[in-house]
Amino acid sequence: MSTIIITIDSNEPDRLFASTVRAMRRSLNLSAAALARASGIARHSIETIEAGGTTTPAQRHHITVALHSLANNRATQALPSTTPRDDGARLPGTTVAAPTRRRVKAPAHAGQ
Repeated sequence: MSTIIITIDSNEPDRLFASTVRAMRRSLNLSAAALARASGIARHSIETIEAGGTTTPAQRHHITVALHSLANNRATQALPSTTPRDDGARLPGTTVAAPTRRRVKAPAHAGQ
């Protein structure tokens, strides 16, 4: 009869999360301080987490939400505007009329 010993490394999820956070933060070109501001977690805690320190479920949640939000903001800023901007270009021979204001009479009340 053989005995098999299985060792569970309880720190593996923290190390995996740490490497993911570090890679995502760097890909967004963010400092640890910027991620700390976005997540509400102290900068020294972010640095400890990225070094493989233990994390709580709440810390993982806040960091994940912050990275998601920051990534979406970056992606949105990189997209071209969906509304055309007035670049001042005009077709030859055309002019743009100046805006005018109209005076509108107040409606007359019945019986006055």
